[in-house]
Amino acid sequence: MEVYAMDAKRRIERARTKLLLRHPFWGSLALHLELSEANESVTNTLATDGRHLFFNPEFVTTLNDDELIGVVEHETGHCALGHVWRRGERIPAIWNIAADHAVNYILKHESVFILPEGALDAYPKEFAESIYKKLGSKTRTKKQGWCDGSKELWTKSAKEDDEPGIIATDQQTWADLTAQAAEGPGQGTTPGSMSSIIGELKRPQVDWKSLLADMIYSAVPSDFSMNPNKRHVWRNIYLPSTRREGVELAVAVDTSGSVSQDTLTQFMSECHGIAEAFGDFTIHFYAADAEINGYWTVTQTEDMPVDLPGRGGTDFRPVFKDIEERGLEPTCLVYLTDAYGPFPRSEPDYPVIWVVVNNGGRTPWGSRVEVND
Repeated sequence: MEVYAMDAKRRIERARTKLLLRHPFWGSLALHLELSEANESVTNTLATDGRHLFFNPEFVTTLNDDELIGVVEHETGHCALGHVWRRGERIPAIWNIAADHAVNYILKHESVFILPEGALDAYPKEFAESIYKKLGSKTRTKKQGWCDGSKELWTKSAKEDDEPGIIATDQQTWADLTAQAAEGPGQGTTPGSMSSIIGELKRPQVDWKSLLADMIYSAVPSDFSMNPNKRHVWRNIYLPSTRREGVELAVAVDTSGSVSQDTLTQFMSECHGIAEAFGDFTIHFYAADAEINGYWTVTQTEDMPVDLPGRGGTDFRPVFKDIEERGLEPTCLVYLTDAYGPFPRSEPDYPVIWVVVNNGGRTPWGSRVEVND
């Protein structure tokens, strides 16, 4: 390691120590990232993958001590807020800008340190998902002020602890670490904006698939037998056998890019499997972002669609309007989304189940199932 790289590493170590002394909440979390020198192929500033804190020595030399502490705090914030794992299918560069806005507002308004000139913080107290929606897919990624270099790393975060001393490798680990930091020596220095987030982190996690099955079952008319449908016991879903035919579900998927392909695939499989448990069924399936991009009728003899068009903004009203115009009377509507977008003014006559990824926006009515994407 060259001399100036060693100097840069020592400066970051001192910065973490000062952060621990002045702001124990952030300082204790920063210690869970292993320092790693990086060249411009990894980052030209500082960056993190949830395991390492990568630093470009040349960039470190441009910062004064307080700015360096602020940047270390910034990278730690991305881990504590889960930005490393929540990108889904969003455009990496724009997601990185949205995440920077989200974390910087907390740091610049609730911290004792400063960030480099031009740090983005134009959106007060908003989640990165909401900011991403407002930025839009046409946002210019150049000349956006100071931005870190994490966007490419977040697509390939480390999965295994293959070296001693490397601690945090996944979202749940960081959720646990963040909740612990709020209750430890740093309790009095926890930023106010983090309180509700930490509350979500500490909330017991429920298997969303079982919860979704329970909610759909509760929406089905009561004239079904209570004998378990044996075809689906292997799924650990105990749904009733039917005494009559014709369960009708409406299923909508937000295709604006807020949901990862893995979660989308699991969701579609679960909805199809749950519907099958009731015998004959019909699923009215929608792919929608700011408008309806696709509509399919799925029955026992037809599979769910594979390629879903979309990647625009988000507006929930078109799906509800189409259900009304078609004269459909679904047992319930199940909508997979991050819940950021305009909702209908009034609740429909049929039950609505929102399957919301990554602690997304508020839903005005209906039931809600949380999914960590």
